[in-house]
Amino acid sequence: MSPNYMYWFGVTKEEAIERAGSGPNFQHLGWDRPHDEPTWGVEPPLPFFEQVNPEFAPAIFSTENGTKPFKFIENFVMQREMDWWPAAKIQDVADQYRRDFYQDVKNIQQPCLYDDLYEYWDAKDIYTMGSYNLWNLLHHMHLETVCENQELVGIAAPGIEKIVNKALVDPAKRVILLSFNPEIHRDILDVFNDVQLPELGCLDAVYHNTLRQILLTNYMQLRRGGPVGPKFRVFRHVPQGYGSQTTVAGATDAKET
Repeated sequence: MSPNYMYWFGVTKEEAIERAGSGPNFQHLGWDRPHDEPTWGVEPPLPFFEQVNPEFAPAIFSTENGTKPFKFIENFVMQREMDWWPAAKIQDVADQYRRDFYQDVKNIQQPCLYDDLYEYWDAKDIYTMGSYNLWNLLHHMHLETVCENQELVGIAAPGIEKIVNKALVDPAKRVILLSFNPEIHRDILDVFNDVQLPELGCLDAVYHNTLRQILLTNYMQLRRGGPVGPKFRVFRHVPQGYGSQTTVAGATDAKET
């Protein structure tokens, strides 16, 4: 079931699919355009299908997550007629993949090059279905995933915030959060491990940005000496530093200032 594109993006489903644009060219691989190839620019030449190493081409959909072998082209035809998929066809295929590979589709990434197609399909499927069709399909599926993830995050955010606030009742965990140093740590999620926040250890990656925002908000409140929940408050007695010079009420012999 496709999302309401007019609601999310102000365009129709057909317009959203068209926004994928034309397929990328292959000049970055050093291949010249063959003068007798009418589909050049949307369909790649033979080397694209032959010079692929299955070890670096997961082909998630084609191999069903590695349970089936990677397929190569058996009979390559330089010039062939291709049917460009209309919006209805792209939507039908997208719906099928979402049903069969829900977890994989939920984490789908927007493609930058035709090479990215090998993340999901093997050489034979790309050749048979058409690179340009799969290019449009992948962009479309990514767009739908963005919509779905926004809806999921909106539903889950209050529950995640409740878990974080409950965890930060523990003074030791407030100290851990205050140990975050933007100049040292690349990600605020790195200050906690799965043991310290077990409820969030298996949280799907789609919710990580929401968790980051909640932790950063609490971190800033703690830094200012403000509350991070309804029943506790922290006090900072040293204006500089990130945690090592910060005293948390209940965790040490802090005195209110």
